[in-house]
Amino acid sequence: MEIISQTLSWLGDPYESLVIGDTPRTPTEEEVEELCLWFEDHRDQLPLYCPLPFPLFSHLPHVRAYPHERWQLCTQGIDPFAGLRVLDVGANTGYYGLLSLAAGAVHATLIEPDRMVGSFVHRVCQAHGLGGAVSVVAVSAESAGGVLSGSHFDVAFVFSLLHHLPEQAAVSVLKNILQCSRTVFLESGDDHELLQVIIRKAGITEPRLLGTLPVNHGLNMRQVWEAHR
Repeated sequence: MEIISQTLSWLGDPYESLVIGDTPRTPTEEEVEELCLWFEDHRDQLPLYCPLPFPLFSHLPHVRAYPHERWQLCTQGIDPFAGLRVLDVGANTGYYGLLSLAAGAVHATLIEPDRMVGSFVHRVCQAHGLGGAVSVVAVSAESAGGVLSGSHFDVAFVFSLLHHLPEQAAVSVLKNILQCSRTVFLESGDDHELLQVIIRKAGITEPRLLGTLPVNHGLNMRQVWEAHR
């Protein structure tokens, strides 16, 4: 599959986003109409903060404008993605897992606690012929230990998650992810020192800072890290 870069607009500001340009299947007109109508009827109930990386939804005005930069930081050292199994925890739209598929990964597991968001992402994936390559699991990160146990992933994305959890819960979640993932990409909130504490308590000895991204029009700064099991 091909990943296409698009220049879009978010609150009047231009930003770069990525969409999957070709998929195993093209949704029919009826499916497009059904998905769009359902989305418009429920959009106020869908807490989306990442893009849905399909041309059909690339116009969404209320997603945050920095996922593209995250993706670039994380994937500069992964080439190719061919054959990889990917985990996206706190996935929301599954942006990183779905782009991984387009880059050659064979399967993406999306952990998303919001059942409505997860159900909608699953329907969109089915319409594009990706149903067999995507598993959407409606469970919180804190309760995902049973799902992850015995699994193996080459890459895990953990964004906009750990800083929302109590410290001990964040450590436990990160440990569970590390046990089943070879490489983990994670992001701090505004408290960079807290992430350092969580990383250390999870047993990560040599994390690597990939970069710092300005968010919310530069009002906040997020650090993106790489860790290995």
